[in-house]
Amino acid sequence: MLWGTGVPYGHYYFTELMGPRLFHVPILLGVAYLGMGYLSWTLGTLILGSAQSPFTRFRVVTVPLLVGCIMVAWDLAMDPVWATILQAWIWLQGGAYFGVPPRNFLGWYLTVYVFYQLFAVCLRHESVNPKPLPSSYWRLAVLFYAVSAAGNLLLLDSAGRSRSRL
Repeated sequence: MLWGTGVPYGHYYFTELMGPRLFHVPILLGVAYLGMGYLSWTLGTLILGSAQSPFTRFRVVTVPLLVGCIMVAWDLAMDPVWATILQAWIWLQGGAYFGVPPRNFLGWYLTVYVFYQLFAVCLRHESVNPKPLPSSYWRLAVLFYAVSAAGNLLLLDSAGRSRSRL
């Protein structure tokens, strides 16, 4: 059992459902966040548009701000299911949002924003392609999202079946 430090997310611990761990962090959770991070970055850059967009000059700031919101939107959907229904992690004091403390979402926004801001700074001298990207560019993001959604549906279904047998 790993106890969350409380800062900035709140106090929690992972259950055995999360599988093998590396440095006390479930490996599959890390993979999910990397994949969703890529998907969020791709979606954020798509939303903010091409080189002709008025936001182009400010991309180093606007992309991380938007992409952080996209990641937290995913977390808003996932945490109640994984923490409450599946009980993959347990919040010690619970919280106002389906058992999840709101500070968890603020903590995740801060965390992902810092990573995305650093990434944007590293890319700031890269040219923005004025041509539309080919569909192959988006396939990996769509594939990851589909695999993530299918996995969650399977887990919910198996959790429902387990509870009905009790």
